[in-house]
Amino acid sequence: MSLLTPPPPIGSLRRDPSVGFDDPEWSARTGYRMSLEEFARLPDSPDLTRYLVDGEVWEYPVTVRSRPHSTCEARAAAKLVPWLDEAWPGGEVASGEAAVQLPGRETRLGADVVVFDAETVAAQPPPPGKDEGMYVWHGTPRLVVEIVSFTDRAGDVAGKVSEYLAAGVPRIWVADPMLKTLTVHRPDAPAETFQGDRVLEHDAALPGLRVRAGDLFG
Repeated sequence: MSLLTPPPPIGSLRRDPSVGFDDPEWSARTGYRMSLEEFARLPDSPDLTRYLVDGEVWEYPVTVRSRPHSTCEARAAAKLVPWLDEAWPGGEVASGEAAVQLPGRETRLGADVVVFDAETVAAQPPPPGKDEGMYVWHGTPRLVVEIVSFTDRAGDVAGKVSEYLAAGVPRIWVADPMLKTLTVHRPDAPAETFQGDRVLEHDAALPGLRVRAGDLFG
């Protein structure tokens, strides 16, 4: 059975029997499937944060961010904003569970920190009307930063990374404030982990960006 409360039955809600609900590596998957349109009509919950990942609803309890998580998020954004303003004028950095709807996929995720280039920012649709859903980012980010929380399961983090890669996101950083590691995921190479004084630089997908791994963790 699911560890979290399933959403109410709306439209073509289906049960996915392939989900292993007793798998300790997973905490968020519910096994319920729906379209983006159905997902947008789900009522807000004061207790749950919901994502749609390749058509499946994931749920997390609403939590206050821990000291390590919030520090890492602020430091990552502080590193990225001045770089982006110079490298891609007109681009944007968003943070704090920024809602991102990935193109061509039934996926809407919340990103700890996310970077969009100027072309993607310029192509954003107008704000939705009343009762038409959340005002979200549309398009493929240049970079997503996923910060590991104490409550995250390995399968949940890996599932998000896989979904971003499948959507064509060129770089995903997984920052772990407990281990103080930064793992870089690319679509065309194995993951690479940075720590301490090791510097991430000369990345063709993020031209001109230079980040010392330890600077993200205070």
